[in-house]
Amino acid sequence: MRTWIPLSGLQAITILAVGLLLPSSAHADATADAMRAAAKTHGPSVVRVQLTSTLTLERLPGVGKGARRTHEISIPGVVVDSKGLVVFPARSLDPAAGAFALLGGRASADVLSVRVVGSDGQIREAKWLGTDPKSQLAFVRIGSVGQKGLAPIAWTTTTAALGDPLLVV
Repeated sequence: MRTWIPLSGLQAITILAVGLLLPSSAHADATADAMRAAAKTHGPSVVRVQLTSTLTLERLPGVGKGARRTHEISIPGVVVDSKGLVVFPARSLDPAAGAFALLGGRASADVLSVRVVGSDGQIREAKWLGTDPKSQLAFVRIGSVGQKGLAPIAWTTTTAALGDPLLVV
């Protein structure tokens, strides 16, 4: 019996993922055990980025140039190296960007503060590094003091075949 994890609705979101290839003949109990083991293994690598930013409208028909709004986001991220680099989807910086684009507008974000919360619940100060427009990823770095209790994600080199169950962390 094959177990499928539906991923519908995630096409528009950049997903930071680590795949765990499960044997295709795995039973429900074995699959659940493998998922729990993966969550335990990768837990110290998954964080929540809490960010406060000011968005300045560069142009939006009917609204004056320079209109501002401040907002806070909380988005999952992944620790990707031993120096505290955290990666998360850049689209989360301005959830209304798609709507602005449909109206012919655009806004630029200025990050005011960044904190990272690990799976242990500890709040860590972080430094904003920026975004990569090509990959649509955003980057922050946790200071060396705050890295305790976190670990870089263990990337897999296994290739999944069509129909193989996949766990996305």
